[in-house]
Amino acid sequence: MSRVLTSSPTNVVNLSVPGDVLLDDIENADVLLTDAINQSISGGAVIVPHNLGVFTTGILTPNSGLGPLQFLTNNGSFQINAPVNPGSLTIEITNGPTAGPITFVGYNVSSNIGENYVLTNNFVFFLSIIKINRASYIWKATQ
Repeated sequence: MSRVLTSSPTNVVNLSVPGDVLLDDIENADVLLTDAINQSISGGAVIVPHNLGVFTTGILTPNSGLGPLQFLTNNGSFQINAPVNPGSLTIEITNGPTAGPITFVGYNVSSNIGENYVLTNNFVFFLSIIKINRASYIWKATQ
C-alpha cells in the first residue's frame, strides 16, 4: 500500500508500508486524513475533468466519486438517474448533431431548474447535480 504525505509545498514523501501509517510515526508532516472532519486546506487543486463519453441512448447514473467535473456529448435521447451516493458534481454537456432530449428520474426539483436546455448542435450547458438526502439539479447555458 502506498501513502503520499506532504511536509511542505515542495517536499513530497512517498511511503510504501504494509497496513496503516500511524501519525506518531511521522514527524513534522502535514497530513490530510480521509476520514477526519474539520480539517483545513490551504492552496488549491487542479481538477482533471472525467470524460463520460458520447451518449446516444441509455442511462447515466452520476457518480461524484469520478470527480466534481465531468463532461459528455449528447448524440441521442438518454436518461439521467439520481445519484446513488451523496455528493455534488457538474457535467458539461455538449450537444452533438443528433442531440436528443434528456429525461431525469429520481430527482426532487421545483419548476425552476435554471436555464432552458435546447438541442442545438454545438451548444454547451453545465448541469449541476447535488445529493445529500435528496437529489436535485440545475441547468446553466454557456452561449
